[in-house]
Amino acid sequence: MFRCFNPALVLAGIILMAFEPSHAKQPVWIDSDPACGFKWNTDVDDCWAILFALNTKTIDIRGISTVFGNVRGDISYKTLETLKQQVDTDSINTIYRGASDPYEPNSTVVNEASKAIANVLKEKSLTIIALGPLTNIASLIVDYPESIINIKQIIAVAGQRPDSGGAFFPTKLNIFHMHDINFRKDIAAFKIILASNIPLKLIPYELAQKVAINTADLDELSQGINQVKWLADVSRDWLRFWKIAMRRDGFFPFDSLAVGSLIFSSLFKCEHISAQIETKPSLFVKSRDRLVVSNELGSSRMVEYCYDVESEIKYRMMQNFVNIAN
Repeated sequence: MFRCFNPALVLAGIILMAFEPSHAKQPVWIDSDPACGFKWNTDVDDCWAILFALNTKTIDIRGISTVFGNVRGDISYKTLETLKQQVDTDSINTIYRGASDPYEPNSTVVNEASKAIANVLKEKSLTIIALGPLTNIASLIVDYPESIINIKQIIAVAGQRPDSGGAFFPTKLNIFHMHDINFRKDIAAFKIILASNIPLKLIPYELAQKVAINTADLDELSQGINQVKWLADVSRDWLRFWKIAMRRDGFFPFDSLAVGSLIFSSLFKCEHISAQIETKPSLFVKSRDRLVVSNELGSSRMVEYCYDVESEIKYRMMQNFVNIAN
């Protein structure tokens, strides 16, 4: 028996289906310099960011690679292997070892990470989330120039405004300070990325300090399953370091916000702005160069610079880990 139908309702349904958001996952590659658990004062941010991304249903992680940065290249790779052991084996299929030193033109060493990214780019476009120095990405651009067209964007944890003074002060006493480490570790690589005109989103310290992870947060995660509990455990020493060195009750999860800016973009305030490398002479340190953004620079290189985020991002991030536990 045929049911009667209303043509107007059918048309309305078709229109609603047309405007429904796409559920297709965004292909993503994560390039990282994880150091969590290596020493009590080594950065845990990469591990937070990677697990954040792995449990996100809207992105499809096509690969994860390592680079020197927070620690030596061999240590970052071993750290990623340790992280892989904590999660479902289907979540991280293959990991790739990248550069152990800053970018060197005409190097005869094959960068396995760059080669792996290029192979994926032959089939589909990628967003590359770069959590450390951009050495592997620079090698990709130089050695596999045909792949550039399929790089949708690069999200890098770097950049600052000219009035930042070149250093960041997490403490109120301004005793301990940080520099734009990912940039300073390989300035040559950043020059290559800027010259390529690939869409670039910058996640600076200015943004990272909007979110802090404290003891209560780690206690909540400690109630979870292995990978979440492991993350909480390796983060306690890092939190202790921040309490001692920074005089703060929480650490800033810098790299997690790079992932968050892709997943929850509506919570971020970003602007399209000029960027350039500011060269400054130095007598006592290797380099005082800075990657700065300002509309007064006169540079034609435009980037997306994220300078603020809604407080809701921390809830979204923590809920992501709670969902793993449940």
